[in-house]
Amino acid sequence: MAVFGKVTQAIGLDIGSEVIRVAQLKPSADPILIKHGWLKTEGCLVDGEITDVEALANQVSNLFRLANISERRVILGISNQKVIVRLLTMPYMEKEDLKGAIQFQAQENIPIPVEDTILDYQVINDFTNEDNERTLQVVLVAAQKEMVQHHIAALEKAKLRPYIVDVASFALSRSLLGKEAIVPDDKELAKSTEAIGFLDIGETITNISIVQNRTPLFSRVMPMGDSTFVKAISDSLAVSLEEARKLKEEIGFSKQGAGLTDDLKKSQLEVGEKVRNILADEVLKFTNEVKRSFDYGLTENTKNDELSELLISGVGSLNKNFVSYLKESYPKVSIGDTLSAVTLAPGVQLEDTTGYAISIGLALRGLDE
Repeated sequence: MAVFGKVTQAIGLDIGSEVIRVAQLKPSADPILIKHGWLKTEGCLVDGEITDVEALANQVSNLFRLANISERRVILGISNQKVIVRLLTMPYMEKEDLKGAIQFQAQENIPIPVEDTILDYQVINDFTNEDNERTLQVVLVAAQKEMVQHHIAALEKAKLRPYIVDVASFALSRSLLGKEAIVPDDKELAKSTEAIGFLDIGETITNISIVQNRTPLFSRVMPMGDSTFVKAISDSLAVSLEEARKLKEEIGFSKQGAGLTDDLKKSQLEVGEKVRNILADEVLKFTNEVKRSFDYGLTENTKNDELSELLISGVGSLNKNFVSYLKESYPKVSIGDTLSAVTLAPGVQLEDTTGYAISIGLALRGLDE
């Protein structure tokens, strides 16, 4: 599982539980998005894990045909709870000794038997500690072997060749932080010590990550997403999921600190108050879980007490007034600009920009030199 390393392809494939997205970039000083597309998974994944390899292969083939992409080599993003990221601090050792030491450290740090995983790692820091000992900081990625094999099998059935398998959350900093300056200015240098949070809210899962100096230090997949809010409305009001989604989109969350019926039309008042009361309960659970994850990530992996900023993306980021709830814990929070590191080719339109944060970030990896 070559999570780290460089490839020459520029097609990012983001396989989510509900939607598959693809983005193709053309190399340029400012990379150009030339093709993109999305299709629903039609129920062949649950919480990011494949339940029907053949069905997924068919959908991926359909997506590439609809997007008119003929290139077969792709960078695949995986996002589920069977991908584990750990930051390790180890005594310095030569490269040939490090691999064996990583195997041993993996046994101590991941909840999956090492023989059932695919491991990859990258040394991100080589420094002298307080005891004047040369020390390494290593990001370790472990993914359940069978889960990865299912993804690879689906792509191979679709006649695709995944050059690299990446952690989906790692792609977020590439697409949302913009292009890295060749000669960093004071602002860029100051940011190198800051911890930046990323929150990509998909339909059924949410990707959480912390990045420092453009290097991912922490990643977690939370089994909650936009459909969590839809299902809560459906269950509480005894309406279909389709109707519940419509109510969520039309009424939205009440703004944090405002009344439940503020800014609602007269015709929406009765049902709107009920919907917003349900959403208020659910968003509290969601934001509490997000905060616990970021607090743990900061404590275990950085010297920072807080995030300098939080960038959010994914379909759930567009919910009306949703950002106001995150601002209670993270004053500097905003919807990330998915196009900050790329430009659109003439004639190309991208309406759902925030949903493409991961696939564009994966494609950007393919342009690394």
